[in-house]
Amino acid sequence: MSSLSFPAGPPSTQTLTIPILADNVDEALETLEIRIANVEGGAGAISVMSLRQTIDIIDDDIPVANFAAPSQSGFESNGAPSLLITLDPISSRDVVVNFDMTPGSATYSQDYAGAETGTVLFPPFTNEAFIGPFFVYPDGLAESLETVEFNLTGTTPNGETTIVQPDQLVYNILDYEPFEWTGAAGIGKNSDNAGWIDATLATCLL
Repeated sequence: MSSLSFPAGPPSTQTLTIPILADNVDEALETLEIRIANVEGGAGAISVMSLRQTIDIIDDDIPVANFAAPSQSGFESNGAPSLLITLDPISSRDVVVNFDMTPGSATYSQDYAGAETGTVLFPPFTNEAFIGPFFVYPDGLAESLETVEFNLTGTTPNGETTIVQPDQLVYNILDYEPFEWTGAAGIGKNSDNAGWIDATLATCLL
């Protein structure tokens, strides 16, 4: 609570200073009401209703969504990879991120599947969310690296502001065929072989 003092004499002006603090959180419009009461001195009646003022606090924090990394890799046997999106700064309201998925060198329904367009929801005060559904399939073929591209097309806070922050992630589908001729024992990928046994034939004379 603060007080103002007006000296006797001709009309004068006094200034009331109110600090507004930054909080680094996306928010809806906030208001502050200033009310002057308990007026003392002066001649005649002073209307308290005429001594009210509402101040609008306009938010200046814009949430921006980005992929956690520009690229991500996983074997085609992974099933359902997790594609992380981050939000900075956080928001006090729902933030919806729009995305689309397009084939690079991979083939839809043969190598992968999922929503070609969709949205991801950041609930209030959260900074991580995942794109989905997205699935990759083992196809039984020996093949080179295949790719799928994901694009963020914009973020929409559930309020008066819409911002567009383009960003892209390339998902690399790594080939995985467990019976390719790549392991040291002749079958299986090196990652499938937990250990090796070196057996030596010895001649036993009786």
